[in-house]
Amino acid sequence: MDYLVRLERLVIEGIKNVEYGELVFDELSQVKRNECNDLHSVLGIYGQNGSGKTTALETAQILKRVLSGEKLPEDIGQYISNESHRAKIECTFYIKSQSFTQLVTYIFVIAKPREKEGNAYDIIDEKMLSKEYSYSEKKWLSQKTLFEVKNNEIVFKKLFNKF
Repeated sequence: MDYLVRLERLVIEGIKNVEYGELVFDELSQVKRNECNDLHSVLGIYGQNGSGKTTALETAQILKRVLSGEKLPEDIGQYISNESHRAKIECTFYIKSQSFTQLVTYIFVIAKPREKEGNAYDIIDEKMLSKEYSYSEKKWLSQKTLFEVKNNEIVFKKLFNKF
């Protein structure tokens, strides 16, 4: 195993009918119990009609595009809540290699910048945080901000050489 990467948590705010929603996949506890291997986990999402199941899947697609460096979809405006006119997506990944174990959180906000005409939306804020596990101390170390961008300006950046 070179790397094990698992989605641990997904928080959705202001997408479609979901004002706030949180999915916890609990991969970390499976890894701790040695029940998780490098095969893909199977996940089922169930709930009442209108509870946000489809929104969670569509949010995962948006997340995949953003993490892959692709542009936001042309129709991104149809996903953004009409009440807030902005959406926030937060995801936490559990990453393990032979030399380190980390929880990495990526947060981004999609909104319509004031200077743009029409239905154009952009990522206006983003932030990446990291929390590393210390094998020598047998505990999680304090969380660090790797970078933060607000209104397209880098506010904080920390060089990181493990990836």
